[in-house]
Amino acid sequence: MKNITFPMQIKLLSYLHIGSGEKLDPTDYVIKDGKIYYLNKLECIRQFLKTDKNGFQHIMQAANQNKIALYFYQHFNPDDSKLWTSFYKTDKQIENSYLENLKKENNQNLIVQFIRDPLNDMPYLPGSSIKGSFRTAIVAALKKGNSLNKIKDDGKLQAYLLNYFNEQRRKPDITNDPFKYLKFADVPLSLDCLTLKVTESKKKGSNYFDEGLQTHPKHNSRHGDNKTGIPETTEVIDYHNAPIYEAKLTIADSIFANEKLEQLTGKTSDWEWLANLLNSVNNFYQTKLSGEKEFFQSLNKGSFIDNLKQKFSKLQEGECIIRMGKGAGKRFLTYLDNKPNGPLTRKVIDDEPLGWCKISFTK
Repeated sequence: MKNITFPMQIKLLSYLHIGSGEKLDPTDYVIKDGKIYYLNKLECIRQFLKTDKNGFQHIMQAANQNKIALYFYQHFNPDDSKLWTSFYKTDKQIENSYLENLKKENNQNLIVQFIRDPLNDMPYLPGSSIKGSFRTAIVAALKKGNSLNKIKDDGKLQAYLLNYFNEQRRKPDITNDPFKYLKFADVPLSLDCLTLKVTESKKKGSNYFDEGLQTHPKHNSRHGDNKTGIPETTEVIDYHNAPIYEAKLTIADSIFANEKLEQLTGKTSDWEWLANLLNSVNNFYQTKLSGEKEFFQSLNKGSFIDNLKQKFSKLQEGECIIRMGKGAGKRFLTYLDNKPNGPLTRKVIDDEPLGWCKISFTK
């Protein structure tokens, strides 16, 4: 088996959050002077017991998380580097909201954490997230025009589509899953690429015009406040300041023997095989994007979708645009056919969609 490696570059086109399910509670961090500090809690406790033993013990006995967090904030000195393990910048609006929430009894002040490497506690972009985005698009391409609609089990359907269903045992044989021959490398990130933003779930805004109703929604009682759910303070990569990330894709040549993928790629050279595969990826995400204009037009962000469409039109051979991570939603994370009108809500930051990025491969 021979491995072929293609260097790749990742350029973010929107805010990006890849999570692990972990959240920071307000005793894990302090936001002060435009920075969020991850606390060294053991050292903080030692320091507080040393400088204000009675006051600290009194707060701890109260067993109120927000009061404890407020005490940490008031007694935290960022100049003492022993009290924190890492930090990065955030904006004043987030800091003000954090301080207001510390004074509210029922506000948890949780932060949705970007995925971290357990070995060094640094953020990274998992290659598996990129691979999952590719897999969704490719399985969707293979599903078009086939006669497998009666198969409801997702695992079996994917196994049939990718040619690793074992007919004798009547179940998928994951050892023959061709995607095991595709490996996207993890991309280590620096802390200065992170910032905090508020993620909101929103439905169509007041600029949405329903032609069927022949009324503007602001005059219709069905359309009021378009926010749904609880906003989440979230660690994200800010695409405005993010560098272009270097990574690589390694392909084992055994994948070229997969007859199902050959329907999309043809029998070609290594580079043309990849370029043809990227065509299927782009077709999937470009088609999905076309259904987003109406929604984001209602939030006065139609130009954002138009800009993404232009980027699709300018793609060169070996380039693709995908969507991944938080906010991608069911429309982009499943290969199954969606309802014509799609989901009613979207997760947004500053009314913009999350998770879009451009990937460029080189020979």
